[in-house]
Amino acid sequence: MIGLMLFLTTVSCSVLKNKSSCLPLRVNEGKLNSLRVFEREVLASCPISKGPGEVIKYLDSLEGFQRNKEYDLGNGSIRYHAKNAKINGIDLFDDKSLFLLNYNIDDQSYEGWAMFQAIYYYANLNDKENELRRILKVLEEELALKKSIYHDIYKVPYSRYTLPDGSRFNLKHGSIDNQHIINILWAPKGG
Repeated sequence: MIGLMLFLTTVSCSVLKNKSSCLPLRVNEGKLNSLRVFEREVLASCPISKGPGEVIKYLDSLEGFQRNKEYDLGNGSIRYHAKNAKINGIDLFDDKSLFLLNYNIDDQSYEGWAMFQAIYYYANLNDKENELRRILKVLEEELALKKSIYHDIYKVPYSRYTLPDGSRFNLKHGSIDNQHIINILWAPKGG
């Protein structure tokens, strides 16, 4: 039995490229499953767990978002802006809603991430509030993530959640000029 656990631990570390302490496979699968729920429910299914290369392929084919060539300088920073986009059936503002990727251009794997950001602008306050409630239910009830409260330079509070894999994301929301915003900024462990 001990030999089997050592084997599973070794396989787990090599398959998932886990640079943190190597845990038994069932624990690492749990961490990966939580990250995938976060991807599906909060990031419009952007597969950040598979690395920037897979997210780029996904976003290149995601209806309603276009790669913004103005900011695409080949330096590991890419933006995808909304054009007639919907997330969970809700219309988003064109151009302002976006996905932003920052990564190491020499590493398309998970380890290549610097950060990933999703910013959703809604025309209707009720749409934003309904989405925010749905997201919070996933984060706080389904995933039961650790949450801390921080303040930005303007002393506005925001939430920081920690996923089981050690990665973290900030969740901000608010309204500006009748545009209602949910902003998620994710970074890998140590990011």
